[in-house]
Amino acid sequence: MKYPDGSIICVGDLIWWNEGSCIGYIQSVAESEEEYESWGLDCPHLFLSNLHPFDPSEKSGIAYDEACLVDEAFGLLTKAESDDLAEAIAKAGITEDGYSVYPEYDNGMMTHWRFELQDPLRKSVRIPVGPVMSTPQVEH
Repeated sequence: MKYPDGSIICVGDLIWWNEGSCIGYIQSVAESEEEYESWGLDCPHLFLSNLHPFDPSEKSGIAYDEACLVDEAFGLLTKAESDDLAEAIAKAGITEDGYSVYPEYDNGMMTHWRFELQDPLRKSVRIPVGPVMSTPQVEH
């Protein structure tokens, strides 16, 4: 299975999805008829997770069929985007597993990384994007 840009989808890829409003991981790919039928599906699907960090032991997740990858704006984070996210995670002081990441935008420009933690007693954490991320070339 391939991303809309033609690159091959791999388990563990860090991606934009849900029209650029979520950051998640490819958990598994059910591309062969045997694979997707074992899930009760009738066409190729991928499964993704919005929980961070990536857990390779998890095989299920939110299912998307191949036909919706363009509409949902699936795509890999660039190296600069991944590096900026890693720096934001460090600045946020997140040490536990099981948080979600959401980009925040203002006038079409990404301004912050927002981290939602599973602990209901902890508030979300917002970290401004770095200078590379706040350039107009970033479109998701």
